[in-house]
Amino acid sequence: MTTNKRWSELVQNTVKKVMPDGYHFNYIQCSQTTESIYFSILNENRLYYFRVSSHHRKKREDNVTTFLSGKYNGFKELSEAIGEYLKSNRFVRISDKHILILLLYLNNSFKLFWRDDTFYYIENGMDIYSGINGILKHYIKALLRYGVLYQEDLSNQIKISNSGKSLLAKYKKLLSPIYKGIDMEAVNSETLFNLVVDEKFANEFFKSKKIERLNNLFPENAIKAYVDNNKSRLYNWFIPKRLRGKIKIGDQVKVINLNHTKIVTVTELYIAEKEDITKMKPVIKILDNKE
Repeated sequence: MTTNKRWSELVQNTVKKVMPDGYHFNYIQCSQTTESIYFSILNENRLYYFRVSSHHRKKREDNVTTFLSGKYNGFKELSEAIGEYLKSNRFVRISDKHILILLLYLNNSFKLFWRDDTFYYIENGMDIYSGINGILKHYIKALLRYGVLYQEDLSNQIKISNSGKSLLAKYKKLLSPIYKGIDMEAVNSETLFNLVVDEKFANEFFKSKKIERLNNLFPENAIKAYVDNNKSRLYNWFIPKRLRGKIKIGDQVKVINLNHTKIVTVTELYIAEKEDITKMKPVIKILDNKE
């Protein structure tokens, strides 16, 4: 029987290999005690969220898409099912409205609750505000369905997940060109909620050029690694657009080196200047670390 760690590695490599070009991991959450992994994956502003597990959940699940590994005849069938899912329309389009809601969580005094299908929030420890309805409720529920927010069972409090924190870190920098003159990290909850329902800025969030978004979301465009275990010198390769956001430190990748291919282990990810990139050879493939 495979250990949890080995099972987790196999599943993550399976998902990585089946992700189409332009898809990137937003966050991966692995259970420490069971064979269960949650994946949050981005394709531009499309967010996919699913779970791969060897078992059903024991407690309430927020309708997350689940792939039970035991249902499939090996990882090949599992990868085919996940590949089809990632080509489907079962995603949420992340907009500036979603990110505005996540900005609320930069304020430590802000607490959001959900009880009996009613949302309300507390700010500064005592003031209670309600009336979160209509489009506001729609956006919050979408963030819950896709694992960006989650609800604590006992307190009913809505908290931001690690996936949500990753999403916020990536996208909040795209807000400034839209909401010029507003310090997005200093405004109060009421102002942010008003901006969410304001249609003035509709559809502006993702009008920036694709390469600009790529540079904002996944700025690391090069790797450093040793060749042939020679620790005396680190070499550099650039990361092509199709692999940006997919490579992690410790991954094995295939690169072009002196007109031949080499397999190296990534030691560092970094942001290289444009003129330096033109002098580098590319990373051409991410490998299974066990190959």
